Amino acid sequence: MIKLLKAEKRIRKKELSQSLSPNSYKTFEKALLSSPNSSFLWIKYAAFSLDNSGYEKSKEILIKALNTIVQTEEREKLNIYLALMNLESSRGSEESFEKTIKWALSVNDHEKILKHKALKLLKKGKIEDCENTLRYVCKKYSKNIENWESILRFYMKDLVDNDKFDEISRRAEQALKDSVEIRKRIGVLEYQHGSSEKARTIFENLLSEKPKRSDIWLVYLNFEEKNSGVEQVRDLYERVLAVKFSMKVRRMFENKKELYEHGRKHKDRCT
Repeated sequence: MIKLLKAEKRIRKKELSQSLSPNSYKTFEKALLSSPNSSFLWIKYAAFSLDNSGYEKSKEILIKALNTIVQTEEREKLNIYLALMNLESSRGSEESFEKTIKWALSVNDHEKILKHKALKLLKKGKIEDCENTLRYVCKKYSKNIENWESILRFYMKDLVDNDKFDEISRRAEQALKDSVEIRKRIGVLEYQHGSSEKARTIFENLLSEKPKRSDIWLVYLNFEEKNSGVEQVRDLYERVLAVKFSMKVRRMFENKKELYEHGRKHKDRCT
């Protein structure tokens, strides 16, 4: 029954996206009569209002949405609070932004609201406030790997502070039960925003400890295909195909290698 209800919501959202092309307040009000709990529709309405009537009217619509959506639709209401935070961050005052955050925290999951607050602070260029918020979230919700990944990305990409990145990396490994997963994500961050050499070292160390972890091999191969020469990638495929995986996993890597070689041939023909 729960799966059916979720599927019905997805279908309704898709239908609204495809069929609704409102061009007036009347159109939105009519649509909301049949779907009063749709945060998707309310947010679209608020965006329309922002473009046509400005900040105050858009805010009024989002507050109306919070008063209209039933209490049991927690995810829908949360979406509205996040949209209201977005609005206050981009168009409101510092006071109204902080007031909205306090309001959202009083009725929603703190972790979700604080993570969104950090995103808004970063976008506003409030680097120190963003850092403090991210560090607080990691301290308060230390078992959530997503929180550690967020602050690590912040230190590598936004603040570019290697010392703090290393500090948080150590703390994350200590706080999480599965240090392999966070190390894998650190390797990905190195590929994306740091040093490919450091990333390779991380993945090689992981594979020396967990040679049969197909997920580590898969991520490593994906990034090496983008960052290394053909011979290095082929050597890596030889290594992974020498590991005693199940037939299903081996076939996956064989197919991946074929796709890589096919892509190389196509690229060679085009150059």
